[in-house]
Amino acid sequence: MYGESGLFDQFIHGRPNRFAEWKDLFDFNTTPVAEADRYPTMDDLFEKFEGIRADTLAHLATLDDADLDQASNAPEDLGPTFATVGGCY
Repeated sequence: MYGESGLFDQFIHGRPNRFAEWKDLFDFNTTPVAEADRYPTMDDLFEKFEGIRADTLAHLATLDDADLDQASNAPEDLGPTFATVGGCY
C-alpha cells in the first residue's frame, strides 16, 4: 500500500504519500527484516490497503481515455513509464 499511495497520491495527484511514516519500511530499496515488532500489524496493513485501493478504484472509474493521457506528477528521472496518469495506473 505504500507503493500504491506513491503512484496514486504522489504521482497522480501530486500529494504526499499518505503512509509517510512507513517510508523506512516499504520504500524503494528497503530490505525486509525478520523483526516483526518493527512492522505494523496485519490488521493495520489490511485496513490501510483497503482504503487506498478503494480510493484508487473510485478515481479510476471517473477517468476516460483523455484523462489517462494527462501528464502525471512523477519525477522525470523515472522515465516515460510513469509520465502519464495511465502509465501510473
